[in-house]
Amino acid sequence: MILGNGDVEAHDVKLLDLHYHGAKEAIQLLKSDLSSFSGIPSFKYLKVIIETNEEDKSKGSRRRRVEKLLEKESIKWVEDENAGTILIRLDSFNRKSLSFINM
Repeated sequence: MILGNGDVEAHDVKLLDLHYHGAKEAIQLLKSDLSSFSGIPSFKYLKVIIETNEEDKSKGSRRRRVEKLLEKESIKWVEDENAGTILIRLDSFNRKSLSFINM
């Protein structure tokens, strides 16, 4: 889901740079950060760098898989002001409701 862009304080943000990783590894890293940092009050946003201006060897599959995972888990996100970067509000979903969390 795409929502309107908002202002984000740098100290409230956890950065996850996926642009050097293949699609499969990027999804594993995203799942790890979503499960690890959701519910921690000092982190309000996960800033995910999916692609940069450099050549994209994944041909867009990394971005498609990231968006598909977020849609499946009903996690809202916004486009950042930098192209290829999204912001996920970490308090907008319940960690326990994530399908990939092993309880």
